[in-house]
Amino acid sequence: MEYAQGVGVGGFHLHYISDNRTKSGHVFNFDIKNATIEVSKPLYFKLELPLSDEYKAVNINLKTLHKEVHDAESSR
Repeated sequence: MEYAQGVGVGGFHLHYISDNRTKSGHVFNFDIKNATIEVSKPLYFKLELPLSDEYKAVNINLKTLHKEVHDAESSR
């Protein structure tokens, strides 16, 4: 399932979304002066993909997929 590359981002990271919901992404590096951290183990994960003909017809180029995902993640 090479096309699923990018669904899960490797390494420890956090997610963010701006207050106005116009920006979001992954946070890999940050400095904290004072914080309380709580970690929980995921109990369940379910990924549902669209079933539409339009979605099924998408042509995924596995040779350029990694670069396209990287470019999309870096542009935010």
